[in-house]
Amino acid sequence: REATGKGACGHVALRDSLEATFFPRAHDELCAGAAEGGTNFMLFLQLCCELLSQLPTRRFVRSYLLDKGMLARCEWAASGSGEATTLTRKLAAMVASLLRFEVRDEDGAAVSDEEALSTHYDECQRIQRLVYREYPREKLSKFPLANCAKACEPGFLRSEVCDRLSDDELKDLVCHKCGILDPDCDVGSTRSGLETSFLEHMRVPLARAKMLEGLALYPTERDLAVTSGREASKASGGGAAGSFLCTGLPRMNLQFLTMRDYLVRCLSSSKHL
Repeated sequence: REATGKGACGHVALRDSLEATFFPRAHDELCAGAAEGGTNFMLFLQLCCELLSQLPTRRFVRSYLLDKGMLARCEWAASGSGEATTLTRKLAAMVASLLRFEVRDEDGAAVSDEEALSTHYDECQRIQRLVYREYPREKLSKFPLANCAKACEPGFLRSEVCDRLSDDELKDLVCHKCGILDPDCDVGSTRSGLETSFLEHMRVPLARAKMLEGLALYPTERDLAVTSGREASKASGGGAAGSFLCTGLPRMNLQFLTMRDYLVRCLSSSKHL
């Protein structure tokens, strides 16, 4: 509250209160270094993971992040190289997974694969009808008449929608007509951000069965060959300078960091048999 007199506190509108402005201000300030994948952005991604995993805060945070093009921002942050970028990529994948998690934000009820696919196809048909009504046939002829499965393919969307529209037309479609992005956000000011946000919005949700098929029961050779987890944090000396290079194992899904870690766990478990 702001003081309006000696020892007096004036009324503060709800939209101007600290509770209402904290997360938008944190998003604007901490995402300034997203292109470089800085430490501030990594901390903001961790905050997003915490807020998206809690039902009381998920509804507002998820809507706000999608409106600001968070998926495109995560992709930009993971485009560099280095240890910090590796962790940023993992955190960005966690945020993207939580944003797409099939659950009702109102009551926390699980959404089945059929219901999620039906809702997505309804949104796809809404955009197809909008394009059919607003754009001439010679500009966008195939997209409005394609079936939903074809209309959601990234290659088809790039060639039949994104490549056929100018920068202003693409922004008008994504921001104003479809309402996918906030027209005033920095992601919507670039063509790559508009294209990425549009493709992610049209992306077909992955079924749980397909997701489970992609999980390995044992660590793959690629997982065992990665030695940049715990050893990198030891080499940095730990402390404040290198502590951000390592995160909690359950949060990052890093059960098998190195070949040595895997063998030690196998040998330790065999002693109790």
